[in-house]
Amino acid sequence: MICVECGHDVSDVYKEFSRGSFRLTRCDRCRKTADKYVEFELMLVIIDLILQKAQVYRHLLFNQLPTVEPTLLHRTILKLVPGILFFDVYLHWHRLRLHYSVRRPALVVFDVAPFDRYASLFWIATAHLFVYIVVIVVATRLLYGKGVDYGQLVRSIVISSFGKLLVVLMMIWESNAYYGPIVNLFVLTSNVTALRVFLKTTLLKSVCIISAAVVAKICLQLVIVALDPGMIVTVL
Repeated sequence: MICVECGHDVSDVYKEFSRGSFRLTRCDRCRKTADKYVEFELMLVIIDLILQKAQVYRHLLFNQLPTVEPTLLHRTILKLVPGILFFDVYLHWHRLRLHYSVRRPALVVFDVAPFDRYASLFWIATAHLFVYIVVIVVATRLLYGKGVDYGQLVRSIVISSFGKLLVVLMMIWESNAYYGPIVNLFVLTSNVTALRVFLKTTLLKSVCIISAAVVAKICLQLVIVALDPGMIVTVL
């Protein structure tokens, strides 16, 4: 466990004296409460995640997740991945629909073979996520070697991609062409924060790693467009 304020190792984040009675531990180095999120309501934790505070990621990645039973943790992460893919597919579909409604309104892309089209979008989203995570892992390996828990690294990226849930708002209310890129940018900055906290590294290095993964995704898009001219290339 670590102090969520400064990242210093602590033996525990609270001491329990009796049932329902406990006291939060103070960090020996910064003298602040080691983990204030122990007594926070879930909604307050979510708000700090949206604000991308490093403290809340330290709480989740170092103090909370290690206490979860491994099987349950893996099952939860595996449930998050299909959700991320589903919302990514919707973003791809929304982007294509807007693109063709402006550029080529006479072309009905999604009515010719809808199942094939949506299936291809799913596999594209899967390939994007796979390449994105693989490049992050490889870049981290090149910079930090074997002394990293790469399973935990992948979980950090998946958890910090929770911003894809904001796509639900696009499904409920009418949105413009800027909403999707804003959601993707929010996810990228969340990934940067999670990576910086997990690796205990600088902002510059974490930005470089995520940027390399984004460039790899763009290269993959170029290959996909070469194979299927009906697709488009986007940075976000």
